[in-house]
Amino acid sequence: MTSRGTLRRYIVGTMVGVTLVGVATAFFGSLAAYAALYTYLPGWVNTETWMPTGMDWVLVSVLSLPVVAAAGAVSMKLAQRILAPISALADSARQIAEGDLSARAGTQTGSFKEIAVLVSDFNHMAESLQDNADRITAWNAAVAHEIRTPLTILKGRVQGAMDGVFPLDQKLLRDAMQQINGLSRLVDDLRLVTLADSGKLALRISKSSVSRDVLEAVDVVRPLLGQAGFTIETSLTPLEIRADTMRLQQALHALLANVERHANPGLVKISSRQEGDMVAICIEDPGPGLPPQFVKRAFNPFMRADALGATDSGGSGLGLSVVRAIATAHGGRVSYDTTPAGGAAFTLFLPIKAG
Repeated sequence: MTSRGTLRRYIVGTMVGVTLVGVATAFFGSLAAYAALYTYLPGWVNTETWMPTGMDWVLVSVLSLPVVAAAGAVSMKLAQRILAPISALADSARQIAEGDLSARAGTQTGSFKEIAVLVSDFNHMAESLQDNADRITAWNAAVAHEIRTPLTILKGRVQGAMDGVFPLDQKLLRDAMQQINGLSRLVDDLRLVTLADSGKLALRISKSSVSRDVLEAVDVVRPLLGQAGFTIETSLTPLEIRADTMRLQQALHALLANVERHANPGLVKISSRQEGDMVAICIEDPGPGLPPQFVKRAFNPFMRADALGATDSGGSGLGLSVVRAIATAHGGRVSYDTTPAGGAAFTLFLPIKAG
């Protein structure tokens, strides 16, 4: 016996039982009332006719049948309205458990509002589950793609050295170390983004000078940017915040690396200012900026503008997602806009009193 059949029988049986109890209560209640009147007010009752005859019992029994049948029919219809969407929910849940994440439950016309809301919430949950599964699949494919390239290069260099094709010299070792460092950075970035998404990215919060942190980050990358044809101009407002200095500088390095890879050589403006209870650190480059169709996805992991048709300029596609993860972990955010000259402007907002 299925649970659906059990519940249907329970609803029908309960309705029929309640109807029979109602009929019996009405009939025997009338007899009890007549008996009370006969006992206490005998003058009000015809003592010869108040007791039911055999024909009365037959009539009550016969007339009760259509009432019970109607109650059964109504209860069957009620059970159908209740059980049909519940059965659809159960079937969809079973399909999802078996791996079909596209399964959805349907509602019938005339379903109760509460059940319709339940079905809607279930379908919303199923859609979220399918979206998460799709994201995990895409994430795994992207990770495999990013790791495969440096591993393939390393394997080729080592295999070539073993076969005598490449000399085992300092250049080969430097190239191998470069690929290993790239893999190490990729693993670190993956770990940071994953921890941030799960709300478990630990920060070492301390009192920090924004201008000092920005200048230290700029000094590290200034030679590389200078070789690429960039000049840096800073306009920093003296502000102190509570933040993780290492993570803050990591976010700034990622933004400046993004400039070096994607912007045209020219002037890079770095500024800081206070906006309410936030400090805003802005990096503006000469352009060309992000493609319009890429802006909404720019801070997602493994998203690169070159995937939309531009020339591949390197990088794992994790840089901006790392910036967002660090900003979010501080209780802040990162935004993108275009400058009046058509360049890119990335602004990192951090609370002045971070937790």
